Amino acid sequence: MDIQKLRELKAAKVEEARKLQAKEQFTDDDQNAFESLIAEAKGIETRIQAAMELDGLCDPKDALTVAAQAGNIQIVSQPKVYKN
Repeated sequence: MDIQKLRELKAAKVEEARKLQAKEQFTDDDQNAFESLIAEAKGIETRIQAAMELDGLCDPKDALTVAAQAGNIQIVSQPKVYKN
């Protein structure tokens, strides 16, 4: 699932939670449903952050940032170069 769809799914869960919270008669079942919706929204947010991190690792415009985080790379042995 792409990031935009995940954001839309999270927004739907948050909206449902807000509707529950706005009820005048907030029952134990409503509380359980509310907590479940919030947990789902947090799980979706975790997936969004992971997807964004993965996109950053393969997005060419972020290459310098990723390279800076990688540290130093040393080449121990190089293959011989043949010239014709």
